[in-house]
Amino acid sequence: MQTPPIDILDRTLILHHKHELPLHSQVRQALRGIIDAHFDDGQQFWTEGALIEKLGVSRITVRRALEDLQREGVLNRQRAKGSFVCKSDSDVTVQFAPYIGILVPNCNSPFLTALLEQLGLASTKQKQRVTIHLYERGQNIGEMLHRLEHGAEEEALILLGSPYDMSQDMYDALRASNYRVVCVDSPARNAPFVGVDNEAGIRMGLEHLRDQGHRRIAYIANESSQHPNVAERIQVFTQLGQEWGMETQVFNPGTRVWESSYDAALQVLEDVVEWGATAIFTASDEGAWATMKWLREHGIEVPNQISVLGFDDAKPSAHTFPALSSVATPPELIAQYTLELLNSPDLHTAFWPKRALVTPRLVVRESTTATIETTVPQSTAC
Repeated sequence: MQTPPIDILDRTLILHHKHELPLHSQVRQALRGIIDAHFDDGQQFWTEGALIEKLGVSRITVRRALEDLQREGVLNRQRAKGSFVCKSDSDVTVQFAPYIGILVPNCNSPFLTALLEQLGLASTKQKQRVTIHLYERGQNIGEMLHRLEHGAEEEALILLGSPYDMSQDMYDALRASNYRVVCVDSPARNAPFVGVDNEAGIRMGLEHLRDQGHRRIAYIANESSQHPNVAERIQVFTQLGQEWGMETQVFNPGTRVWESSYDAALQVLEDVVEWGATAIFTASDEGAWATMKWLREHGIEVPNQISVLGFDDAKPSAHTFPALSSVATPPELIAQYTLELLNSPDLHTAFWPKRALVTPRLVVRESTTATIETTVPQSTAC
């Protein structure tokens, strides 16, 4: 059977980049309609390359749409052969593991707490039972494996927020035991991964402060700078500051994994103020909370004298005084992408590790405002 011409897309698909639906969902919906109308059961579907060229979108967008169609049972994707249309229930069987285990460090992190909550809700909706496995600093990986309640055929695993120096060893050990594993927030080499688009987050935060008139902005790395997320954020912050002709400075208290990110911010604030920052951008909301408390105790008004911007938008940030502006990393989307990857049939058989990055959004509240210089009207000559 000859595959229908891909020019069908010219008549049926118009992508809207500002649509409330993400691009991959728009593509999936359109392709589903085309399959129903133009393809027969067993017919070979268009290749990723052909779709990318025709639609002018990224490989990630196309791959995500095709993976969604496979999960729905509409496509059967076969390695080295391509994708084939399925129009009978027997063609593709997708089975979820009945149990999901979440391995998470026993640390006080509002971000990880929010993710745990959303992962639990999303798993319950698709009738998968969740078990949370807490582990302590320095705990033996073999001991963690021994504590797992189910075998690899029954339980799929999520490595959530693993310390950067443990992620790889944990992932390798679990895969050696044939567990399906997705890393969340902390990547490991050749591992399926769900995380935040750090570049987009730093860009929108720094752009907001720039638009408010700030040109002397400090970045407090109150989380460990050895973590890939923080290292990337520092790099993007520094690069954008140079490109935009701003005075930027990174203040790194040398936070280690498992140490308090709240206390870490307190260690450098005297230097930040002495440097003359008009705005402070922190690696996480905990650092922003500490910053606002310290500034208030030292008679410095937020935001009138110094604006403060966090990252993550943890729940308490809406109730601080003043309410904290922050770059939000939606935990419900991270949870959704994580389960989609974890339950995908070709999780560990694809040619390349599966990755999904969630685009953050800026939440502007009361802790950021225009600099005094930009809010004072220019005097006019009489």
